[in-house]
Amino acid sequence: MDSGHRFFELADAAPVLIWRSGPDRTRDYVNVRWLEFTGRSLQAETAESWTDAVHPDDLERLSAVFAAAFDRRREFSLDYRLMRHDGEYRWLVDSGRPFYTQAGEFSGFLGSAVDITDRKQAEVKAREALAEARRALRQRDVLLAEVHHRVKNNLQVILSLLALKGRHVGECRPALDSVSRRVQAIGIIQQELHEDEDVSEIGVVDFVRRLATPISLLHEAQEAVIVIAGDNVPLELSAAGLAGLIVAEILSNSFAHGLVEGRGRVDLQVTRIGSSARLSVWDSGPGFDLEAASTTGGIGLLLMQNVARQGDMALVAHSGPGARWDLTFGPGTIAEATA
Repeated sequence: MDSGHRFFELADAAPVLIWRSGPDRTRDYVNVRWLEFTGRSLQAETAESWTDAVHPDDLERLSAVFAAAFDRRREFSLDYRLMRHDGEYRWLVDSGRPFYTQAGEFSGFLGSAVDITDRKQAEVKAREALAEARRALRQRDVLLAEVHHRVKNNLQVILSLLALKGRHVGECRPALDSVSRRVQAIGIIQQELHEDEDVSEIGVVDFVRRLATPISLLHEAQEAVIVIAGDNVPLELSAAGLAGLIVAEILSNSFAHGLVEGRGRVDLQVTRIGSSARLSVWDSGPGFDLEAASTTGGIGLLLMQNVARQGDMALVAHSGPGARWDLTFGPGTIAEATA
């Protein structure tokens, strides 16, 4: 058996579509797989009419690539659509390379094609899904910006009402000032929550560090030394908001009772504990009577306890010397735990 017949046998047995063109660019052979795919005769597929089955939108590009490859005697690969025997256009990736005689004379091109329609359709679906995800993200960003704007406006209205009321009260003025500072703290928390472009999770160390300075300025405690360290555990956005309220209240307590003439130190340490985490806050002040604070039920303590109960968090207070608070974040608050 000569090499020519052997080539045709191997080509017909191959699981891909195979074609051959002579040096004059005329297609002179396709294998059985090609004929089965198109459902056309060998005569139709080995003449210039083979391109009749190519999708009209791809024909010009295909012809240009083929011509350039023949002129330069270089390999090529391109995608185009070819009509299958059932009338459906299918995407093929067609690759060809020049071949030569033993004497080195150019003899034409030999190529093979593979149906990649499923891959193309998957790529289209992936692009559509990506576009939809981006649209959803844009809508979310717009919604968050609108909510953030409305919250700021509403807080400003509340502050204005408190300021107006404060002009006409006497002994209630300190209480109103306390409420006003808490409202301002809420505004700071909201601002810092939306500082990052990605708000799917908030690093607790980064978040607390951003809160510390404006909260200290709010309480005129800018000379206090604030040290923040530990694991930057990622919190869910809702958990970070609740934690911010508790941290603001703890800092407010430290600035009010843990400083001497506006000076002192407040430490905040975040520790990862398995699937949970703990934020510890302590100051250099004299501490407080835990039993008395629990009995009198101050608004700050009640506020922190209620906020902690809203999330998967636990708050424990320790009496002096130096007030200490341990805020433990449960697994449901940790972003990585829910990913």
